[in-house]
Amino acid sequence: MRILPEIFCVFIGFWLWASPFVLQFSVTSGAGYSSIILGTVVIALAILGILTGGDWQPWAVIAMAGILMLTPWLCKYYQHVAATLNALVCGGLLVIAAAARIMSHHESLRITS
Repeated sequence: MRILPEIFCVFIGFWLWASPFVLQFSVTSGAGYSSIILGTVVIALAILGILTGGDWQPWAVIAMAGILMLTPWLCKYYQHVAATLNALVCGGLLVIAAAARIMSHHESLRITS
């Protein structure tokens, strides 16, 4: 069950990629660009985490989540409520998934020691 957080991150990444179309905020705006780009990065990080099992991957996801949660203000689309809430909720879910991966790794180290 070690890969469940990564699989969850893949789903969040696909949602980020699809959200400009589903929530109908402009794909050519800062909200659309950031959502698609960061969604692609999250998917890539999650797949790398599944394939390599590296300890660095959850920390990179947390960094991407932080960037995602700041993009409404960095890209100046904080007035668009749906896009802002999407960024904040997805960022929070990514932090939870990455924290679960970190905790499961530390738990497995404790059990095997």
